[in-house]
Amino acid sequence: HGFRVWYNVQIPPFNNAKFRQALSFATDREEFVRAFTKGEGRWGVDGGVPGIFTEEEWKKIAPYDPEQAKKLLQESGYTGSPIRLEFNYAPTTDQATNDVLLLQAQFKKVGIDFFLNPQERPVVSQRQRVGDFHFQMTGTGAGEFEPDFYTYSYFHSKSPNNNYNMVGAGADPKLDQLTEATRREADPAKRKE
Repeated sequence: HGFRVWYNVQIPPFNNAKFRQALSFATDREEFVRAFTKGEGRWGVDGGVPGIFTEEEWKKIAPYDPEQAKKLLQESGYTGSPIRLEFNYAPTTDQATNDVLLLQAQFKKVGIDFFLNPQERPVVSQRQRVGDFHFQMTGTGAGEFEPDFYTYSYFHSKSPNNNYNMVGAGADPKLDQLTEATRREADPAKRKE
């Protein structure tokens, strides 16, 4: 079980780093682990791939802190007045819907509300690829670090799965160079560098 939340960083309010950081602090990952894996699950990694940080390192990087989330929201310029945020997801299972409902409840605690927009999975994927979304959820892959599946596939500007360098965002030559380097390195430990 697992999912990823994608923010469209090309549009407000997601183009504001403090707003995105606030959402991270507003996410109680331990509640997801308790609610959906009976305490046996692991934390996911915001914007990264499994294996780069240990779970303990990640807990220090992104703790649940609703007060810090509220502070960052204010610093981002968010006044608390209603804004219409659309959250796309594919309700392929009850679990997918439950994940989104829990995230919605957590964000409401810090003053962020969004409406749910259930869509067929191909529609969610296509809207993500062309940058036509606010934020949305997709499932995770195998859960192990593999450059072609995660790093190259998601980050390289010429990858058909280019989910971070979305259409219209422009290519990042340095990011392309780094992802190409991970493909050339056979040693898994060095790939993580």
